[in-house]
Parts: sequence; C-alpha cells; structure tokens
Amino acid sequence: LVQAFDATGREIDRVATEIWYDNSAETTVAGGSLSGTTVWPAASGPYHLTGSLTIPAGATLTIHPGTTVYLNSGVNLTVANGGQLLAEGTETAGIHFMRPPGVAASWGGLTLIGGPSSPETRLAYVHLEGNGTIALHSSGGTLFLEHLTFGTTTFPYLALDGSSFIVQDCVFPSATAYFELVHGTGGIKAGGRGLFLRNFFGAALSTSGNYNDTLDFTGGNRPGQPIVQVIDNVFTSTGDDHLDLDGTDAWVEGNIFMHAHKNGSPDTASGVSGGGDS
Repeated sequence: LVQAFDATGREIDRVATEIWYDNSAETTVAGGSLSGTTVWPAASGPYHLTGSLTIPAGATLTIHPGTTVYLNSGVNLTVANGGQLLAEGTETAGIHFMRPPGVAASWGGLTLIGGPSSPETRLAYVHLEGNGTIALHSSGGTLFLEHLTFGTTTFPYLALDGSSFIVQDCVFPSATAYFELVHGTGGIKAGGRGLFLRNFFGAALSTSGNYNDTLDFTGGNRPGQPIVQVIDNVFTSTGDDHLDLDGTDAWVEGNIFMHAHKNGSPDTASGVSGGGDS
C-alpha cells in the first residue's frame, strides 16, 4: 500500500500493488469436506486447492489475514447450510482467492447455501480474481461483506438470493462483458436484513438485446418482510438502470447516480427504476 499525504497529514491518494515472494512452499488441500474447526494461518500458506472443497454443517473454516488461496481449474469453495467461512483480512493484510501463478484456466466461484438459522459467513478485505462464474453466490445464506475487491471483470461479482446480508465499502469494477454487477432475487430471508452501504459501482455494459442494470434486486415488501436498503453508494455509468427494483420496497438514501445513458434498451435507463416485475 503506497499512500500520499498533504502538508497537514491528510491522505490525498493511494495505490496498492502486489509484491510476490516465492519460497517454493505451499500447503496442498485436496478438496472434499472439512470437519470441525479448521484454521488457515498465513504463515502456512499459500493454500492450494486442487479439488472442490465444502464446509459442511457444523464446520468452520477460518482464514487469517495475509493468506492467499490458490484454486485449480474449475475448483469451487462451497459453504453448505450450517457451515461457516470466516475470512477477515485487514487493510494491509488482505486475503486473496485466485488461480495459481502462471495458470490461465479459471477456477469456479464461492457459493454460500443457507437456511433460516444459518451462521454468518464473514469476508473482509478479500480480493477475488480468476473465477470462471459468479464470484460469490449466496442462496439463503447470512453474510457480512466488507472491503471486497474483484479482479475478474467478465463474470458477475455478487448474487444474493433469498439471503440476509450487509455489503459495505466494496468496489465493484466496471464490467468488460455483458452482465449485471450485482443481482438479487427472492428478497431478504425472514428475520434477516439487506444493506448496501458506501459501495462503489463501476460501469455496467448494456446494448440492444442485452440490457444490464448495475444493481438489480427483486422481492421484499412491507408490511411483514424486511426490505433492501441502498445507502451512500456511488453508481458511475450504465446503459440501462443503475438501481432496478422490480416489485420491491426499498430505502434509498444518499446515493450518487451518474451517467445513466440509454443504449438500445427499451427500459428507462434511470438512476432508480421501480414498478412491477416484467
């Protein structure tokens, strides 16, 4: 992390760059299913997943700050209903999920499957790169995401279906393929919450016959259901809608919506679009 400060000590700019150190050592994980509590300290890494790995009910995988996880071609990391992933890095000791150096083939993605009382999976200061499908997909899960970044711009970053979530201070870069940056269906699960706070959304690509919103969320109505909250985010550019709420009640406050320019879309190309689905 390289920072620049003015004469008063106020930070005015920053840039992060990867510095690789290779001591030819790594911990190989063959995949399969974990049991009990598993801890991956950075000192024993990087961890190299050669097969898909599942965190089943009753199991917890804790990944320490500064840890790198390599995933082979097509390999997925799945948190089953009742399992828990705790990958909480820091600003200067992030956690990386990526393909091994020098490998061109993509791994799969992170999948979270939950239920009414599933434990909270937490990811902070995590960078995901080299995935070959949705980077992180939650179906019925409970999750807390903070300071996530994404290096692969050709697949969706986040899917939140019937889940409970907080997504804050994350950076979703401009897409280089046609997809919605963040998508959610099924509303928020009973007793849960759905909050997008202080995130930065890059450009979503849209053209005639391929209409992509920046953030598309469907489901959740008052009274009786939790509703999605979209607060203090920045949306930079889209050829369709920035925030598309289909049949969805929401709290929208303090956001900045820029450059919603219609590009072949029959939709409104709005900062915020509401109304019934379809």
